[in-house]
Amino acid sequence: MFRVFPRGVVVYNEDRSYKYIRQVTFINDKEKLKAGWERLRRYARHVRTIYWRNRHIPDHSYRTKIHPDTLRLLNQYGDFAEPLFPNLQTVHLPLINEDPISTVFYPALVLSPSVKTVIISPSKFDESLWEEQPRFWDHSDHLWDAVTSRVAEVAPTLTSFKIATSGTLSAHFSNGFSVAGRLLKVERELFPAFSTSLKILDIDSLILEGKTFGCLNHLTRLVKLKLTLVHQQAAEMAELVASALCLPSLENLTLNLFAAEATHSKFFEILDARKLRVLKLKVFLLEPLRIYDPHPLFAALRAERLANLEELHLSRRLEEDSPLLWFERLDEPRFELSPRTFLPLLQQTPFSNLKTLRIDPCKSSALDDRILAQLLRGWPKLENFELRDETMSDSGSVSLITAGGVRRAVGAAPLLQRLVLRFDATSVPPSGSDSDGASSNRSNSNSANETTLDDLPPHPNLTDLDACISHLRSGRQVAKWLKRDFPNLRGVRSFGLYREGLDTLYRFGEVNDERYVEMMQPYEPCSVMVDRWNDVSRCFR
Repeated sequence: MFRVFPRGVVVYNEDRSYKYIRQVTFINDKEKLKAGWERLRRYARHVRTIYWRNRHIPDHSYRTKIHPDTLRLLNQYGDFAEPLFPNLQTVHLPLINEDPISTVFYPALVLSPSVKTVIISPSKFDESLWEEQPRFWDHSDHLWDAVTSRVAEVAPTLTSFKIATSGTLSAHFSNGFSVAGRLLKVERELFPAFSTSLKILDIDSLILEGKTFGCLNHLTRLVKLKLTLVHQQAAEMAELVASALCLPSLENLTLNLFAAEATHSKFFEILDARKLRVLKLKVFLLEPLRIYDPHPLFAALRAERLANLEELHLSRRLEEDSPLLWFERLDEPRFELSPRTFLPLLQQTPFSNLKTLRIDPCKSSALDDRILAQLLRGWPKLENFELRDETMSDSGSVSLITAGGVRRAVGAAPLLQRLVLRFDATSVPPSGSDSDGASSNRSNSNSANETTLDDLPPHPNLTDLDACISHLRSGRQVAKWLKRDFPNLRGVRSFGLYREGLDTLYRFGEVNDERYVEMMQPYEPCSVMVDRWNDVSRCFR
């Protein structure tokens, strides 16, 4: 950007660690500065997207940083009456406590009426989420006020607004629990400025006041929404009536919530989103709660207002946002599935439209062939069924779900394309030519009905199988069975976490870290299963 200015306008400091624009009072030839602005305007009209590079994150490109005060000077002495970037579509605004000058003066420099997407990246977070029942207090400050007041000016024409707390757009590497906290001034002054133009609202880092949920009904064209629910909001929502939050165009909803709290019950009571297709529930599983049956969560869903729901995802809040290593995930808290877990989803007819059900991570050892068959019969339109069980502490036990039970159950879901499931593959269904039917005895023992496996045609659509930590005796026999009954299967995976551990342990052909040796030792028997599953995978390459 600064290369468009003539020589002498942009200079380096003494150790050449920063470059900055000289104050106008020190520039003898004002025409140089004016010429620079003219050239900048010529290029700026072609800019569509501006991202902010956090200077506190190492930049391996070795480019010289821009001095923070440069933005103030540009803002103060800029020779522009119209927006500097008149055709800008997407802008990334930092909110960095260590750099208040840039935070305050940057928005006015880059924002224009043409902007459709605004992303705010704070660097200071509320860490009270580490508490078992965190309580959030309003901590609005002048930096938030400076940035959001500028955003409010363009809010009526925005189509997307996001506050980023993790990932590449964040000004801070999030630990997965970080949130911006409660900012009442932001929600009271900025949210009313949004209009029906807004289609995406990603504010799961804000802890909204409960009654604010009843003040978003003007966003009638909102398609995608991300929120966080906490304990104190339950009382704050008490006066809101059923359907107080009516979002007629909403199709995709992500909720962060705490497992031990009932705030979600009140939220689903006030929510009316009849076009909702995708629901993602991300649960904070904090100590001492290490196992959580999601039955109460599913029971809170209001089927009559979710008639079009096609995808239901349940995961830990850390799953996508925290860079946990393989050994940190071996014994992480997980969802414990029982025969009663899914009853609320099976007893309400609208949920029969489900195409995707994903629970990760989970413990599925209490499920058997009968339960599996009941689930897939209840959701005949399923295309993706994922119960990811990599409970390594339980890796020595054999699943109650058998290979024969899997084959019989998926027959009720002919559209199924992806299956992630732990099951017992030590005995596989025999082919019609096999004279010894003993191998199928166990698979028929707790099946949901007496349909013989020979009567079932090959499954037409299954293309992807992840067997998690399933046991097997012969990889070749399992491969033969899979090829016969699932002719379109293209890939088979297994023991993902353990394989990641092996890759880490033997990186560069030798032991990478002696600590990993101790971590791997309790799970060494898994190598036998990994070796056998390799025989299966090779048949599908």
